[in-house]
Amino acid sequence: MSTIYNFNAGPAILPASVLEHAQHELRDYQGRGMSILEMSHRSSEYEAINAEAAERLKRLLGVGDDYHVLFLQGGASLQFAMLPLNFLPPDASADYLITGAWAEKAYEEALRVGQARQAASTAQTAIAACHRRRTLHLIYMRHTSTSPVTKRSKASSGIPGPTLAIDRWSPI
Repeated sequence: MSTIYNFNAGPAILPASVLEHAQHELRDYQGRGMSILEMSHRSSEYEAINAEAAERLKRLLGVGDDYHVLFLQGGASLQFAMLPLNFLPPDASADYLITGAWAEKAYEEALRVGQARQAASTAQTAIAACHRRRTLHLIYMRHTSTSPVTKRSKASSGIPGPTLAIDRWSPI
């Protein structure tokens, strides 16, 4: 069998040693008598796997304990809807920085859920950054770089403030 090197978006090539390790443990995960695919997602074994994966990811990204890692199903398009569905109250508006096709799709999805506005756009200049400063009155602001990790942070002053959602995938 020849090896195909996949550098496409989404799943990509894994080292042979990783695939061989997964293959070895597929039928009997760490001597537990069952596959990880057969374990309850509520079991202590799975909770330990999830916690370790989250901690390793935080360590790899240099993220502190004031952040949480969420492993969510669905692709980017589902995330476009999840943000306004979870953070946008009926009487509020969200600001979107339109920096390309993915940001435009996220903005359009937010409009299906509630009120959203384009706080800034690079459509006219075809650049990858918004340089103009403006006052924002918002519940949350969403920025899509060319980079699916969503980072949420509150104002650093400790005063309750808007949520900043940053959708990133390629820089990690």
